[in-house]
Amino acid sequence: LAVVADVLGVPAVKAADNVFKLGVDSFTGTRIVTSLCERYQVEIPMLCMYDNPIVADFAAAVRRSINHRTVTFPVAPAPDATRDAR
Repeated sequence: LAVVADVLGVPAVKAADNVFKLGVDSFTGTRIVTSLCERYQVEIPMLCMYDNPIVADFAAAVRRSINHRTVTFPVAPAPDATRDAR
């Protein structure tokens, strides 16, 4: 995952690398997961990284989240009840 390398400021990571041995902590882990969520418009729980600390496993888990995401459509805001009551 290039995102892991970008957040850590390293040129590349290997598929067999352990993210925690690379220096990922709760702060950088949050940055990685948030970046992936924003990039792919999908929910990825923080536990996903802790459950899959090997880069290849984490990438596979992220791909599964992307492939199984639910597309949602924006919902129009409800009318302002106080304005309608006047």
